[in-house]
Amino acid sequence: VTAPHRSGSSVVRQLSTLLQAEIPDISTLVHGMSAKKAQIAIADTQEVVFGPGYIEEHLGDFRFRISSGAFFQTNSKAARILLDEVSEGCGLTGSEVVWDLYSGTGTMAIGLARAARKVIGFELLQDAVSDAQTNAGLNGVDNCEFVVGDLKDLLCNSSFANNYGSPHVVVTDPPRAGMHPSVVKQLLTLEPPRIVYVSCNPATLARDLKMLMEKYRLLRVQPVDLFPHTPHVEAVAVLEKR
Repeated sequence: VTAPHRSGSSVVRQLSTLLQAEIPDISTLVHGMSAKKAQIAIADTQEVVFGPGYIEEHLGDFRFRISSGAFFQTNSKAARILLDEVSEGCGLTGSEVVWDLYSGTGTMAIGLARAARKVIGFELLQDAVSDAQTNAGLNGVDNCEFVVGDLKDLLCNSSFANNYGSPHVVVTDPPRAGMHPSVVKQLLTLEPPRIVYVSCNPATLARDLKMLMEKYRLLRVQPVDLFPHTPHVEAVAVLEKR
């Protein structure tokens, strides 16, 4: 990702030639541009310089296509362990409707679909939803639905419950900022029997759990070290309705 510049495309194409010569295993290069200052590299516009514009990863026997703007865990081996922890926490029997909040490219939803009646994923980014729909097809999963939108708006919509019903299990995997307070409030109103919270920030996990424990009891919290030798840690918290 770079700032816009009149010679930017030319420089990136030169870089592309050098990269392909030095590192032949590179499968694709996407040039993103953003005119805004930000703490993370999110592009306003993107151009595929070479290759298909996406990469593919595997978690066990699952296959995932990931576009440049979509999120996917960088440690794929540990991500499989994380998925197994989530699956165990859900305790699915095949009859449940599962909601996957902040569903990204569909990793959790697709990984849980074989053990559920239906999984509905909710995600803010259209690129990620498109990837999730593609990934469901790649893995032969036909009981997943993916919805694009901002959760704090979706959950507060009066027609939401009519469209999607009530879940038996909610899996939520928010960004580091945690869940918006209105999302937590709506979960407390919905009262799903079980919530499995995947967190990458212990501080916001503790904050959100404190609110959820108004109606839920915490069964366990399992850390998963996706980033060894760093202060970062993922955690899977399993909550059950009181």
